[in-house]
Amino acid sequence: KLRTLLAEHPTPTASQEPAIVVPGVHDALSAKIFASHDSTRALFLSGFGVSATLLAEPDAGILTLSEMEDVARRAIATVNKVVASRANMSGGDVLDFAIPVIVDGDTGYGGANNIRRTVRGLAAAGAAAITIEDQVFPKRCTIAAGAGVRVVPREQCVERIKCALAARDEARDIDGNDVLIVARTDCRAALGLNEAIARCKA
Repeated sequence: KLRTLLAEHPTPTASQEPAIVVPGVHDALSAKIFASHDSTRALFLSGFGVSATLLAEPDAGILTLSEMEDVARRAIATVNKVVASRANMSGGDVLDFAIPVIVDGDTGYGGANNIRRTVRGLAAAGAAAITIEDQVFPKRCTIAAGAGVRVVPREQCVERIKCALAARDEARDIDGNDVLIVARTDCRAALGLNEAIARCKA
């Protein structure tokens, strides 16, 4: 479903919807509330939100992968129940009502092996896509840190995404879980817009 949504929005034009609105959620209840709205087309499970609501802690690398996986599994299962109910009531196909959930994969929670485990674990939990960012580990909340955010060098950023893509292929070919990887950069405040653009193009 997420691939279909993205295909419908390749490059916004004046005649197209400018962007896909993706509400942020932090647990099963918030996911259920937003999934119940007819206008919801996708959701984002936020690490910031999960850390705050599950632990009452800032988004500073305190939340663990196992905790994020557990919340993701519960939230996605709840969304799927809402989708199934709406499809059943209308007599339509479940796929027509599907709401993909993008899950915050943080920095991958460590090195290459951690990234691999993160991607396969969140894919198994039902994530439609997983974001991987370029901060150093442990990370700091960009809202609080501002220009004090520390990111890995561009080359390491690229290697991190390559690792995530290899894990994506494993998740699909070995585990049977089709998932997308969203490469994210937090470098703008510290290194400027040009470096952010360069990382996106890399």
